[in-house]
Amino acid sequence: MTLTILGNSAGGPFHGRHYTAHFLQVENSYFLIDCGEGTQMQMFQYRTKTERVNQIFITHMHGDHMFGLLGLITNWSLKGRTAPLQIFAPPGLAEWIETTCRVCSVRLPYSIEFVVVDASVSQKVFETLFFFVVFVCCFYVLLSVYLCFDKTLLVLLRFLFFNQNYRFY
Repeated sequence: MTLTILGNSAGGPFHGRHYTAHFLQVENSYFLIDCGEGTQMQMFQYRTKTERVNQIFITHMHGDHMFGLLGLITNWSLKGRTAPLQIFAPPGLAEWIETTCRVCSVRLPYSIEFVVVDASVSQKVFETLFFFVVFVCCFYVLLSVYLCFDKTLLVLLRFLFFNQNYRFY
């Protein structure tokens, strides 16, 4: 497993700080967790295998976690991507992407499957032979992503809270 932190905890455009995005490689699977502005540039800088990403997980609907997504998916179309893409996200993301693509006359040569994650319950949303992904609802932030490897080790990948009295639902 290789985790590349492309950006973390940047509430604004600060020198040396980048909006939230993580690139995860597990065996021959590649995942993007969140996609803030500038994610493509960070992926280029760290030489990640962006064309191999088939699943994207958006933890919650704040701009610093999702505003780089439209640029990424349209850039993949310019590069000739044909592989289908799955995007796991709270309600509203599919509408945002579809509306923007329609208004901007963007036609993607690949399909996107939007998997809507209910922010009010914790749930397993993706599984392979090696690990599974659980979206966990927590106080204040709508979703945090926990990844379970080998179905035994629970690894916290991204967890934000603004109140010390956080709780899981």
